[in-house]
Amino acid sequence: MKTTSKTIRLAMAFCLLFILPMGVFAAVPDIYVCGTGSVTLAYTGSYTLVSGDKVVWQKVDGAGAPVSGSAAVTNTYSGTAGSADLTVAGGTDMTTAGEHFWVAHVISADPAACTGDVSAAIDIYMLPTFTVAVSPAATSYCVAGTTNTTKTIVSSLATPASTLPTGVVFDYDWIGTTAGAGAVDGTDSKKFNMTSTTPASYTVTSNVKYNVSGTGKTLKSAGGTACTQAESTIITVAPKPGTPTITVS
Repeated sequence: MKTTSKTIRLAMAFCLLFILPMGVFAAVPDIYVCGTGSVTLAYTGSYTLVSGDKVVWQKVDGAGAPVSGSAAVTNTYSGTAGSADLTVAGGTDMTTAGEHFWVAHVISADPAACTGDVSAAIDIYMLPTFTVAVSPAATSYCVAGTTNTTKTIVSSLATPASTLPTGVVFDYDWIGTTAGAGAVDGTDSKKFNMTSTTPASYTVTSNVKYNVSGTGKTLKSAGGTACTQAESTIITVAPKPGTPTITVS
């Protein structure tokens, strides 16, 4: 009988989740995720969890309604820090770019099994995938083909699958695999200026990653890479032909 009563109370608590006040949604995302990055959601509050308390987590939409197909997750606090936390990840719990919301409430341990109010939603923004294209003005040049210091320019452009939120930008880093290949343009980080006058083939790589520092928030990504994407091109520097010697016959 006790088990039946406990089951009924827990079921009622799940129902209450859908009718309790939802609180105020965040004006801006609380944190950003890209790729398969993960975020750990932890309970905090004036009430101190005790062993046996249950924290009920629910994914909701922007209006506060439970998301279809996302069942509530109940984690029981064991007395160990983090035991009632919930970890959500890109690619599994968040499969589309944009905002994803979770709320939580606490059910106290038996015998009372009191249900607390639902929290304000936490807002996690899943950043879109993106591609990188590099476009050299010329894939080859002669060491003596021009008197300018810059022999050719390699441009890079990252294209996100959807519009980026305000404050989220791309960082462009370049690698010239051979020393002396050139340098990043001083006024435009999306450009790499080839200046080498040493005949060789140079692989120039554009590494692009997300930067959310303008939002004042944190970005979570797998391995802390900020979801770096890379694209390369090969620039060939051809030697200047030597001065000919003319013979007659």
